[in-house]
Amino acid sequence: MIEKIYRTVKKAIRREQLADPFTISMYRFSPYHACEHGCSYCDGRAEKYYVDGVFDRDIIIRENEPELLELELPKLRERAPIGIGSGVTDVYQPVEVNERLMRRCGISSRTTIFRCTSSQNHPSLSGTLISGSR
Repeated sequence: MIEKIYRTVKKAIRREQLADPFTISMYRFSPYHACEHGCSYCDGRAEKYYVDGVFDRDIIIRENEPELLELELPKLRERAPIGIGSGVTDVYQPVEVNERLMRRCGISSRTTIFRCTSSQNHPSLSGTLISGSR
């Protein structure tokens, strides 16, 4: 049985110092932390990722991620792809069926990117979202 831990976060998009070698992205966001799949070979269980509780049972849900994306995307200063996911989660894990955060983030992101690149001709958005976990 999983335990859903809801958190309100202050920031959705994290900027990398260097482009991520796996997704070739300078920015990253992930609506979940920890992973319900619980694959035995997953390196997400390592302590360096600071997962609170039991890795495959205690899932942190960043409930305000879609709204933050809506606010943060237009403020990006550099044109760069955005990586979705992290080394400690699968954004389409089973909890997504009910939470639907990725669906909300996708709708929010497309709307914001379309509005910024089309209406405002905002130079900092490439309109590219790259999905994938490490």
